Amino acid sequence: MSTTTRLLVRVCMAASVALWAGCGGASKKDGASASTPSGLPPGAGGPQSAGGTASQAATQPNEHQLSPDARSVYNDGLQAAKAGALAKAEQAFKNTVQLDPKAPQPLYNLGVLAERKGDDETARRYYLQALSVQEDYAPAVLALIKLDLRTGNGTKAVDFGRAKAEKFSKDKWILAAYAEALIGARRYKDAIGVSKDILRVDERDADGLLAMAKANLGMGRLELAESVFDQVLAVDPNRVEVFFLRAGIRLGEGQKAAAIEEYKKVLAKQPDHVEALNNLANMYLLSGNYAQAAELLGKAVTLAPSIPELRLNYGNALRGAGKWPAAKTQLLEARKISNRFAAPLFNLALVYYVAEELDGMDRTARLNESKKLFAQYKSEMGSALTKDDPVAKYLKEVQMALDREAKRIQTEKDRVVREGERAKQREAEEARKAAEAAEAAKAPKDGKAEEKKKDEKKPAEDGWY
Repeated sequence: MSTTTRLLVRVCMAASVALWAGCGGASKKDGASASTPSGLPPGAGGPQSAGGTASQAATQPNEHQLSPDARSVYNDGLQAAKAGALAKAEQAFKNTVQLDPKAPQPLYNLGVLAERKGDDETARRYYLQALSVQEDYAPAVLALIKLDLRTGNGTKAVDFGRAKAEKFSKDKWILAAYAEALIGARRYKDAIGVSKDILRVDERDADGLLAMAKANLGMGRLELAESVFDQVLAVDPNRVEVFFLRAGIRLGEGQKAAAIEEYKKVLAKQPDHVEALNNLANMYLLSGNYAQAAELLGKAVTLAPSIPELRLNYGNALRGAGKWPAAKTQLLEARKISNRFAAPLFNLALVYYVAEELDGMDRTARLNESKKLFAQYKSEMGSALTKDDPVAKYLKEVQMALDREAKRIQTEKDRVVREGERAKQREAEEARKAAEAAEAAKAPKDGKAEEKKKDEKKPAEDGWY
């Protein structure tokens, strides 16, 4: 029995959904997507430290400085978020807002947590609140741009970014956010123009260089993009997005081992990088290393429990590891988060197909459940079902398995009947033999008596009785 393994963005068959953030010109065959998929927080990682991203913290001149009491509580929230204690983190950020109402940082991070939960509207509200207390707070500007890009509102993202860039035309962080909007809308030449504006202010600005590299990557200029990536790292060696994007390039080139190393670099510098956890797990899934994939995806699900794609991938890793009840739980969660997400149905069908034991069902019941789920998946996909979708093949396989199982059961029944008949024959034969033995046991005694009678009736040798 074999199962299909795929690395796709929208529909996951037997294995996984790849979560790529801004891979630009990476090969589509590897599941690359220009924007962050549903539910992921902007910037590929977790909540930001006070002062925004690492490159912004030291140089954004007018960023609000948290009061000492607020900073302590805020840092507790950051640590809780990194540990996956999202409820504790959320409460800490809300307490920070109470202690320092003019601070945009906790409002921004509340937006990140809301996005992790899949609540885009609440996330948007928090990002806008952050901008209401500091209208040029670049992380919130970038977050709103990425949120619009992710939800298919590229024009809205560009318009919002342009308006901010026109109002704060000398603010390189705002310009970098605008460049991100243009890259997400695939307006690469315009993005290069904005990145040049940033570099005119500071030719070694990491954000400007990164925007330049990503735009060139989107245009397929891989060598130029790689060269600019080197310049970014020369300025900011901890810019994890470079390693993440390079992993996408390596995958596009078919260099899986090199891609794995790039993802490991990302996680060494930022252990809570959700997409890197997921994508590295995908690599392990494809190589059959299910235990290691499950470990990484378990961490990713803890960090972002409301992203259905992560639940889906985690379920697939657990299925590969033979942990069928746990796999079923994760796939049902993925479906619960998004009931229009059909891929979990396919993968649940696979679980029932391959499981040796599940829900106390016998083999026939598991196969029938698998058949039902495959059919439901096919129905829900409708016209979106692609020609190479393996669901039809699996439906045939399951039906063949059901036929074989029915034949096996009938063969077993026939065997039992035959064995019963043979047992009856043996019992009858044993009874017959027992009766004969009993009769034979009596025969010698009767024979001696008869012989005695004969002897008694035998005449004497002289003819007299």
